[in-house]
Amino acid sequence: YPLRRQRQMCIRDRPWIAEYSPDAQVSQDDPPLMLHYRRAPEPPGQPVKDTSHTANYGVKFAERCQEVGMDCLFLHPDVTELKDHSVEKYLIQKLSHGTDSK
Repeated sequence: YPLRRQRQMCIRDRPWIAEYSPDAQVSQDDPPLMLHYRRAPEPPGQPVKDTSHTANYGVKFAERCQEVGMDCLFLHPDVTELKDHSVEKYLIQKLSHGTDSK
């Protein structure tokens, strides 16, 4: 995937980026995270103006969270099975039932 390759090259060429990158900082013991985007990710290969602030970044960040075992909910308009989910519902669920409930 091109974005992953770009990230690897960027970290290789500028090692300090890894120190500040959310990708490098995420761990299993982090609190639950909800990524909520108003727009769906652009298809792979399509130009994206600001990848760090779009659902395209969210795709890879959610994958990274999953890799380390972190509880992460990734929402955008194309996620139909959670259409009625909201920030409020997520917070109520996590705060009243703990982080083990999904």
